[in-house]
Amino acid sequence: MAHRASGLRRGGHHDGIGISDGNCCREVPLGVNGPPVNGAPVGAMSKKYDVIVLGATGYTGKLVCEYFQKRAKETAQSWAVAGRREKALEAVAAQYGAGGILLCDCLKPEDCASLAEACTTVCNIAGPYFGRAEAIVEACANVGTHYLDLT
Repeated sequence: MAHRASGLRRGGHHDGIGISDGNCCREVPLGVNGPPVNGAPVGAMSKKYDVIVLGATGYTGKLVCEYFQKRAKETAQSWAVAGRREKALEAVAAQYGAGGILLCDCLKPEDCASLAEACTTVCNIAGPYFGRAEAIVEACANVGTHYLDLT
C-alpha cells in the first residue's frame, strides 16, 4: 500500500515523490522504511537516492540490481528500483536490498519528472528506448539529473 506525500497539492501534483490521484509517479513504502536519505525531506534540495534503476524487473535490470547489492557497502550509495508493476518491484527490492520502490510509467511526463527529481542518476534499463525514453531524458535534463541507458 502506498502512502501520501506531504507535498501533495490540489490538482494531483506534488513536490517530490509520493502518491497523488494516480496520475503521478508514487513511492511505495518498504516494510521498515527509514527517514529520507541524510534526513532531507522529500522535495528538498538534496536528492533522496543516488541512483534509481528504472526497469529493474527485467533480466538486465536484475543484473544491475545485483551489482548495486554487491557494491552497496563499498560505495554507500542509496538506490531504488522503479517501474510499472508494484508486486514485481517489491520482489526485486526485497531480493537485492533496494532502498526504495517507485512506480513510474515512462510514457507519462509527470511520472518522469517526479522520478528525475528523486535521484542524482537514472539508470534506464526499460527498453525499447525509441519512442519511450524521450520523456525521462527530458525530465532528467530539466532538473540536472544524470541519465544513462544501454544504447
